[in-house]
Amino acid sequence: MITYRKNSRTGEWTVFGPEHELQVGIVTVCKKDGTTKSEHVVRLSKPFDVDGIPHVFGYLAKKTSNKTSNRICDECWEPIRGRAIKCQDSNGFVGYCCSRCASGPWYERSFA
Repeated sequence: MITYRKNSRTGEWTVFGPEHELQVGIVTVCKKDGTTKSEHVVRLSKPFDVDGIPHVFGYLAKKTSNKTSNRICDECWEPIRGRAIKCQDSNGFVGYCCSRCASGPWYERSFA
């Protein structure tokens, strides 16, 4: 089970779980109240053992705000400056892209 943990050195929130469950990309995190939330993990720590099972910390994408829009591109995870463009990825999922990602071919996009 993947959960939230606060980094004692930096004070930033991370996610924590078994190495085989946690990967770079979108993960589902279990909150204290039992509900779940999707988060974007950009990098992982080195594995370490907890009761004989390798665990890692996952570092989350920075949530930035933009005065014109607070929407983030579903492809590159950068803040969208200007108009968000509704796009489809190679799996048929629909999301919003920045103009740079929207100009590329749909079969190279992946939102999941």
